[in-house]
Amino acid sequence: MKMPTRKDYDILFDQYNVAIAKVQDLQEQMLTKQKQWDNREEHSKVVQLAMRDFCEEVLARDNKEMVLGADYSWASIPILELINKAQKSYREETHFNKDFMRKLLDETEIRRQTIESLEEQIAVMRTQPSAIKISQEELAKQIEDEKKKQKIIQSLPQEQQKNIENGKSEVVLEDESDVLAKEEEALLAEIAETSAKAQINPKSVPYVQNRKNIEKKKERKQSKMKAHTINLKEFEEKLDPASWDIIEIMGKEGTSIYSDIEAKIIQNNPLISTSKCRTCIGVLTSMGLTKKEPVLNPLKGRFYIYALTDTGARIYQDRYQEIPVISEMERIATEHDNCGHGYGIKFVADLIREEGDYKEVSDVNRKHPISCGNGVEYIPDIICTEENGHKMYIEYECVNHTQSNFNAKCNKMACITDVLNFIVPNNADVAKIRQQISRWIENQGQKALSHITVRVIGAYQLRDTNMKELKNNKSWKLVFKPGERLEPYENI
Repeated sequence: MKMPTRKDYDILFDQYNVAIAKVQDLQEQMLTKQKQWDNREEHSKVVQLAMRDFCEEVLARDNKEMVLGADYSWASIPILELINKAQKSYREETHFNKDFMRKLLDETEIRRQTIESLEEQIAVMRTQPSAIKISQEELAKQIEDEKKKQKIIQSLPQEQQKNIENGKSEVVLEDESDVLAKEEEALLAEIAETSAKAQINPKSVPYVQNRKNIEKKKERKQSKMKAHTINLKEFEEKLDPASWDIIEIMGKEGTSIYSDIEAKIIQNNPLISTSKCRTCIGVLTSMGLTKKEPVLNPLKGRFYIYALTDTGARIYQDRYQEIPVISEMERIATEHDNCGHGYGIKFVADLIREEGDYKEVSDVNRKHPISCGNGVEYIPDIICTEENGHKMYIEYECVNHTQSNFNAKCNKMACITDVLNFIVPNNADVAKIRQQISRWIENQGQKALSHITVRVIGAYQLRDTNMKELKNNKSWKLVFKPGERLEPYENI
């Protein structure tokens, strides 16, 4: 047996020292890992405790869970089971709250209609003192009959108004036909065929005629076949000076928003109070001389707009010997199809104008459509023109289009500009249009839209937005860049 040398001893001793160092290092790592594990375990306990507290707060609102004598407590339930119970309870509570809010809104609408009915009754009693003596049923019938009568009176053609004779007699012309002209029938057939064949692709822009216009044309044709003659003097004798002031302002200036009418009345005659003005406009409406329409707008809230009826226009013409101007209500409805959409466009355009950063801001563009080729035309809601001639196009979108119609609108816009700007009424509409834009991008293909930018902002945000910064993507809530990603960039 060979005896170990000094060299062998040194080698073994070095190996021993290395082993000792590795053991010490492993011990230090174990201590570090243990501390980390202890910290994570402590954090996990805190999170679980917080989660349990949250779940118990949710379950505490659930009547089905708050049962005396239950054979379990929330503390004894595993955390995952507790989360599932709280999630189920939350969903049921949310569903219940939605149903409750829906019922509350329905009840509110019923109350509103009741209030309007009472206001109409009060107006009738003010204009017809004899109505106080009749029963509730008779009064309601009288109001309903008056509404029907005024609806027919509003359709009275100007040509037949000149044939009015003294007396209280009335003439009714029967509807000769409610059949559309052959040209209109052919147009409807063409619309149906076009709608069936329309295909959305990057190279084509589908377009169909607006059927609503045809329906309106039909209604106008039918209304021209009916007429009632009335004695204007009977109406004129019931009008006080304040009522005449309202008719004059509406006839001369076409003012429609009630707050604007009231402000002008009081400016012209400070002795007239706001309550007097409000009463007079209500009486004029109940008499069928003015018509009103409610408008809900994110920038102005809920307000009423007014216009002279056909009878009101006749009374104005008889008194002031001139034809009344077209009301703002009628101009906006003609330009934008409906007043809700039209006034939304108007108020947004007014906000941009106030900044004065653009040479011109136009929200009346129907008579100047932009050609997209192949007989397709694009009519922007708002056109903002800079000093250098550059134009920014804005759509005030109420998000009530079908996906195919929305695709068609975007296709037309993309033919004119690389930047598609949408302003929507509220936050819920932001979420809706986000989905529609994403579907349009998927339909067209990201490559085909690589040069396109789509921007979205809520009208409610415009009050806190510098209109000059609308050129900057950071001022918009959502910014789509299909060439970079499908999902939009979101600015807070």
